[in-house]
Amino acid sequence: MVKSNNKITNFTVGLAIAIGIAASNYIESNLTVPFAVNIVVTFLLSATVVHSSIFWILNKLINHSDTLLKFYWGKTYLKGYWSYTYTIDGVTKYGAWCIDQNTDSISIKGFGITDKGERRSDVQSLTSLIPSGKGYEVNRRRDISDDGVLPDFFYYSKTVIHLQQRNTFMNLFNYPLDMDGQTYIYGGELSGNVHKELKFAKHIEVKDEKGIEAIVVALISKSKK
Repeated sequence: MVKSNNKITNFTVGLAIAIGIAASNYIESNLTVPFAVNIVVTFLLSATVVHSSIFWILNKLINHSDTLLKFYWGKTYLKGYWSYTYTIDGVTKYGAWCIDQNTDSISIKGFGITDKGERRSDVQSLTSLIPSGKGYEVNRRRDISDDGVLPDFFYYSKTVIHLQQRNTFMNLFNYPLDMDGQTYIYGGELSGNVHKELKFAKHIEVKDEKGIEAIVVALISKSKK
């Protein structure tokens, strides 16, 4: 989903107005200038310098702090590394999503992994999550052929996601650690396939793509025992 910047905008506008009023009072009390000049200076100071600067600084601070980003997104904070499973034709498949997130949007890079621990698909988000009761993610994807070749062209898929909210103290940091949904594939050899019983689990201890890939491989190995 594309996040509205209303929270940041409202805060910066309010602060800019407060600073503008203070500046106007200072100019009126300490400088001998026409009232019109006072108004123009105050407006330029508030609308351009103060508001733009604070807005830019707040965006930078939030985007570089996971704690602030959690507060900002609340229950829709998804950034991190997720393993997933789904069932098709009675067989459980495994893969991973690497989700990046900032004050504006969410982006996803995903890949499926075969029973041999090799990547079988490459998925990249084309849109941010589209809010509509559940989240919708439109992706472009490539699936490795039977002879092990990853094609140069992409097809499309749509994943419908349900965020499983948690009960936390005062609803603080109640972002999901589990999600479920379905994926619909459009185009290619898998066109028409529906990946049902799609289950996601977040691995907060994982810090990079290699880490989540190793966890998924371990889950596949464990399922064979």
